[in-house]
Amino acid sequence: LKALNRCLYASGTSSYTLSKAALTLSYTRLSSTVSTSCILPCNVDPSSDTVTLWDHLTSGEHNVHSYYDSEDQLGRQDQQFKGRTSLFKDLISRGNASLKLTGVKIQDEGRYRCYSSTERGSKKTFIQLKVEDTEVTCVHNQSCILPCMFHMDSVSIVHWIHMTDGDPHAHSYNSNENQVNNQNPNFRGRTSLFRDQLSRGDASLLLTGVKVQDEGKYKCYASTNNGRKELNVYLNVEGKICQQVVIYYNRLKLRAAGLLLSFFLRCFNSYPASYGEPILHWTQLESSELRVHSYYDNQDQLGPQNENFRGRTSLFQDQISRGNASLLLREVQLQDQGRYSCYISTIKGHEESIIRLSVDGMSYG
Repeated sequence: LKALNRCLYASGTSSYTLSKAALTLSYTRLSSTVSTSCILPCNVDPSSDTVTLWDHLTSGEHNVHSYYDSEDQLGRQDQQFKGRTSLFKDLISRGNASLKLTGVKIQDEGRYRCYSSTERGSKKTFIQLKVEDTEVTCVHNQSCILPCMFHMDSVSIVHWIHMTDGDPHAHSYNSNENQVNNQNPNFRGRTSLFRDQLSRGDASLLLTGVKVQDEGKYKCYASTNNGRKELNVYLNVEGKICQQVVIYYNRLKLRAAGLLLSFFLRCFNSYPASYGEPILHWTQLESSELRVHSYYDNQDQLGPQNENFRGRTSLFQDQISRGNASLLLREVQLQDQGRYSCYISTIKGHEESIIRLSVDGMSYG
């Protein structure tokens, strides 16, 4: 059973058992993630005639699953759990009445009670289930699916929101078509739903050309035939880190000595010169995207360059055709630290490298 279980025992807690006369109480804490399967443990006295009642106690007392007379008894089962629960029937007589819960939802979170009765007495096991956000790790520049599934629901309206972004609309779907008017330009042309699966409750988002700035928390809102639903997904991006550099300097000391520190951020293009002159964009990715340097049509294009970088950047133009898109940054400042994107586009395709620059000021006594 351990191989099947996607639940985790919460760190820092443990199961404990209290016995009084013929009644035994035990308590366990578990955590699970949305859309996975989870096994809620319940040990009972071995018997060929076991009564097992599973209830969800968080908002009232809702029947999750019942078993007696050697078979499932689902007439009282709450609608929320229909088609998502099962016991390991071949193990009940051996003392295992654990419940398998599939397609875990946010609303499944809370306190569960497993009540069992045999000729030896009765037991109550309490399980506290915590449902965590789904976490997805995707590879930079590849395609990725952010899961959002509502079991046995038909979805009619979907809103994907990037909670980390100031302009959060990643994708919207309504009236049987995509709604792109409010979509964040960063996601334009890179998102889609599996429209043939909406009627089955699948509102997952396909995200192509994953960027480092796509990382963060997403919320999937959906209107279904059973009401409004939502769940969270956290996206981790395994970025293509070209280099990590650390510069230690004291600005006042360098200037007093007549020195202005320069540094170049390395970036190399794998496309040969036969694919034509590339389009290059260097961008700083911190609180917002700041254009550092652009090059296309065989020349620098500095109109959109951020004021902070004016007069301090240059490329090695005689090396661009050989795949060298490295940036020379002069008079390095503390505010220059952070992540930089080197974006290269040709008729063959595009590449993006990420450079993390750390600038640490040093004090001298």
